[in-house]
Amino acid sequence: MTITILNRVLTNEARERLSRVKIVRPDRAQAVENYIIKLYSMGQIHQKLGEKDIVQILDGLSRDSQQKQQTKITFNRKNIAGDDEDDDDFFD
Repeated sequence: MTITILNRVLTNEARERLSRVKIVRPDRAQAVENYIIKLYSMGQIHQKLGEKDIVQILDGLSRDSQQKQQTKITFNRKNIAGDDEDDDDFFD
C-alpha cells in the first residue's frame, strides 16, 4: 500500500532520490516515506512531489533531529538558610 501511495504522489526523480537516500540512510528514508504518507492521508498533497520537495523534507527532518540532539544543562543552585556568599567568616 505504501508503494502505491508513493508511486501516485512522487515523480520519477523524487522516487530515484528517495531510493538513493534509502541506500545510505534507510532510517531517514523511512521517516520521509512516513511523512509523505501522513500528508497524503490528511489530504495535504495536491500535486506530485518532485526531487526538490524531497530535499526540503530531508532538510526539515535533519533540522528537527539536530534540535532534539542539542542538550541544555542548567544548574539549579540551592541557597541554604543562613548561608550568604557575601559573608567571609574567615576574615573577621
